[in-house]
Amino acid sequence: MSNRARWNTLVVVAVLAALGAGAFAAYVSLENRIETQLAALRASTPDLAPERSPEARELTARLDSIDRWVRENTTPEDPFGSPWLKSAEDVVDLPGRLDRMGDFFQQVDALTSSEACGRALGRGLTLDMPTRRLIWARTRTNLLCARAWVDQRVAGNTVAAARRLAQALDLARLGDDGRAIGLLIDIANEGTVLFATQEVLRDPSCDAKILREQLDARLARMRDPVRLRRALVLDFLAFREHVHDKGIVGLVHELRYLKALDQGLALAELPGVDAEPTIRSCENSQNRYDLAWCVTVKSWHLARTHAELGRAALVLAARSGEALPSDPYSNEPFTRETTPEGERISSPAAIRSLGDPGKPYLLCWTVPTGT
Repeated sequence: MSNRARWNTLVVVAVLAALGAGAFAAYVSLENRIETQLAALRASTPDLAPERSPEARELTARLDSIDRWVRENTTPEDPFGSPWLKSAEDVVDLPGRLDRMGDFFQQVDALTSSEACGRALGRGLTLDMPTRRLIWARTRTNLLCARAWVDQRVAGNTVAAARRLAQALDLARLGDDGRAIGLLIDIANEGTVLFATQEVLRDPSCDAKILREQLDARLARMRDPVRLRRALVLDFLAFREHVHDKGIVGLVHELRYLKALDQGLALAELPGVDAEPTIRSCENSQNRYDLAWCVTVKSWHLARTHAELGRAALVLAARSGEALPSDPYSNEPFTRETTPEGERISSPAAIRSLGDPGKPYLLCWTVPTGT
């Protein structure tokens, strides 16, 4: 080999070595940057790991037993979902059908009255379980809400009705696995409970003070920002675990996800009306990293507004004279007006965000006169 050929070979080797060193340095830099951001996320998000103590495993087993009973003893045709929307003929035998569900209610009573359940809910723990199937979680919630409606509208028993609504909220939270899908299932079930609460409150014999006593703290629990933060961070960790490319391309994907996640977490801290334009832009962008959080954050803003509005309506209904919670969507007081049906309280900003003012969902409550 000539001297020129040797020289050219050395030059090529040197260039390749430099490129390799540069790529390695870039890889290390990206990895360190990601680990630093991830450490900050972990530090600001307590209890990311599910509870795996013997007590927690027992709670999981008991909740599984309840869901198994629901799966084996109910059908989609059962009239338990929103009976207040059905005709009188469709629900005439509802009290009797609910009475035949005694095993279900006994299991729920035993679980929700246990000290272990109280400790888990009080600490905001997540259990080590697969994500609840929506159909069984929803049926469980429907059964408890139907029982509450019958207890109030048929028997005039607000104590029993409030107890069942409280149990529905407790089981929804207990079945939340901490991930985004679990959170969205939790929000759906909480919405069903709020609908049932509206119907119970409409009954002239309802004692709103009892209803508020049982539900206020549980509704306040729904606005806890930790559960949203935990869900988004856990989803990122799951993405990171299953990313196919473990090289520098994989790190670039992780960094893009983290950048989008930071934006989502920042928007969650704003009033809904301020976060809304960016959320809409992300929904329309088709950016996979933005789409990983935008639906969850949007649902979170509406769900905490539902909860705070429900709390405010119960304050009015109970005639407690206490200050009303503010509207977290607008960061202003809820709008109040007097109507022939009673006092109406609502979140106009959140209603506008839905795009159909004629269907305010849970963003408008009417407190009957004399409740």
